[in-house]
Formats: sequence, structure tokens, C-alpha cells
Amino acid sequence: MKDIFWTINAERSFNDLIDYLIKNWTNREYQKFIERTQELLTHIRNNPFSFQESDKYQNVRRAVLTNIISVYYYPNDDGIYLLFFWDNRRNPKDLKL
Repeated sequence: MKDIFWTINAERSFNDLIDYLIKNWTNREYQKFIERTQELLTHIRNNPFSFQESDKYQNVRRAVLTNIISVYYYPNDDGIYLLFFWDNRRNPKDLKL
């Protein structure tokens, strides 16, 4: 099992997402999202290569958290680096890791 490290961009994008969810979702939906995030991160930690590799970025993988949110991460020998939480409704050309 590898350690997960949050990059500044991952922290920022996750916090922005949480701010949005708190304002626009019910508490129950918000709690469900947090639980799903924890489950996904556990899965990534245990099976870092189980998700699809990005077409655009070498060695970067994309895990779908919800139908509108994906997590981009980079697994290597030192651990797993979370890069960004991405709103899938946005233009993919705008994604810069």
C-alpha cells in the first residue's frame, strides 16, 4: 500500500469543489460525496494502476469519482500524488496539470 500525497493543485481544486458542494448540495449529498472520495482514495492507494492512463499526460491516471468529477493522479515508486479534482463538464482542453 502506497502513501497518498496531495499537491497544492489537488488541495486547491478539492477545496473549491467542497465550497461549491456546501453551497449547492444538501448535507446528505455532501456527506455521500465525502464518503465516496474516501472510498476512491483507498482504492487508488491499494490499486494505483487500476484506472485508465491519461491520453494527454504520460504516467498520469484518471479515476472517475462521480459522473461529473474525476481525480487525476500520478503513481510512482515514492507514492501516489493527487494532481487535480476536475469537473468533467468543463472543456477538457482547459485541463492543465
